Amino acid sequence: MLEYAAQAHNRECGFFFYVLRVLIKPNAKELLPNYLHFVMGVVDSEDIPLNLSREMLQNNPVLRKLRKILTDKVLSFLQNEMKKDSEKYEDFYKQYSIFLKEGIVTQVDHSEKEEIAKLMLFESSNLKAGVLTNLTEYCKRMQEDQKEIYYMFSPSRQLAESSPYYELVRSQNKEVLFLYEPADEVVFLALHQFNMKPLVGVEKWAESAASKGEDKDKAEGKQFRDVDKKELLDWIKTTLGSVKVFDIAGNHRPSEHPVMLTIKHEMGAARHLLRTGEIKDMEHLQLDFITPFHLYFNWELIVKRYQFWRLLTSFCFFGSFGFSFMFNMIFTYRYCMMLEEGSFRGRRADFVYMFLLGGGLMILCGIFVQMVFLGQAFTIMLVYIWSRRNPHIQMNFFGVLSFTAPYLPWVLLLFSLLLGNNAIVDFMGIACGHFYFFLEDVFPYQQHGMRLLVTPGWLKWLCDERQAEPVPEEERPGGFGWGVDEE
Repeated sequence: MLEYAAQAHNRECGFFFYVLRVLIKPNAKELLPNYLHFVMGVVDSEDIPLNLSREMLQNNPVLRKLRKILTDKVLSFLQNEMKKDSEKYEDFYKQYSIFLKEGIVTQVDHSEKEEIAKLMLFESSNLKAGVLTNLTEYCKRMQEDQKEIYYMFSPSRQLAESSPYYELVRSQNKEVLFLYEPADEVVFLALHQFNMKPLVGVEKWAESAASKGEDKDKAEGKQFRDVDKKELLDWIKTTLGSVKVFDIAGNHRPSEHPVMLTIKHEMGAARHLLRTGEIKDMEHLQLDFITPFHLYFNWELIVKRYQFWRLLTSFCFFGSFGFSFMFNMIFTYRYCMMLEEGSFRGRRADFVYMFLLGGGLMILCGIFVQMVFLGQAFTIMLVYIWSRRNPHIQMNFFGVLSFTAPYLPWVLLLFSLLLGNNAIVDFMGIACGHFYFFLEDVFPYQQHGMRLLVTPGWLKWLCDERQAEPVPEEERPGGFGWGVDEE
């Protein structure tokens, strides 16, 4: 919905503006707000001069008054149609509700927001499934002492009615409006109140109700009478930590649910905006709603939607820009070049096969250890293979430590630990490098050994240079019959 509203300025208006039957402007956006641009019609005015410039068209007070009258007429017409033929209006609402929601979110005048809100339809806990109601009818059914309008977001009515929040509201015989689309929550947050009654989400209401229940329990001296119960609550709070859970308290209210999460302050609204604004990936990662592993290795997307790029991008990340990033980038370039120009010279397909085999092994290992960023492990694998194939080269690490090449991966592992990095990544690179080195350079030359790693023919066809077919002997310069006339 927000994306659609952001493109509102690019939508054409269906109104044609005439002055004294002279067409002044087609697609006259100035006559109606953006959220009503689905309305089509013709406006002919006698109160506006013909010599209108674009600036006068935007700032003309008569035009502003005309815009207000047209907007009120359209909203009043829709409200009357909703009363006359509810079924016909429900069909209209299913197709055009997105425009009405846009109007509540984007308009500044609260009175206009309330007029638009009268056109919104929702399911209610007091009505059967599929039966829609509006805010005006809700207010008529409110209890005498009720001062707030309660709403609840849920993907379906079944989930809503099985929620502990709904159970708490139902125990007090309060009616709840069910919102099934994430955009509806943003609409209610923008509307704030209707008919002088605040719009309150059941999560926020449950938090205040739970705190009142806790104060009541403390007043009655019932809180934490059981020592085991207090120890359990303290253990849960310590285990989860203060970052994820603000507080944990017991409640003596009978309930079908053993646990209920309540949202402090306005974090519920923040979560709704994250979900609706399509900005959830980075924030959800930071809040531990999802992990990078589930984001990249989403097997449903990889297998069913063929998003194979998710398997490749994990090797392209070396952390935030800094010393570790530059270190891995330089080592990857250096040892890739040394392997390609050394032991893999003229064997481009074998070189690519080593990449594919090592990357596949790392992905399999990453599944078991929940490791998603494999760029550093890939670098260590290249270093390990090069070092084992060049065992007699002397190395010097920052002028402090001298050693032969096979010790280089282990020195890098120690250096990574000193920098505070995860050693599992380096171990994974060493293990994958050793697996390839053993099957390629050791096992085939042992007694009863054999070559298990064979580069596929299609990869050689793609990567290796094709050799030209030899020229027949009789066609070679200086060959048989060269320069001899036929008799």
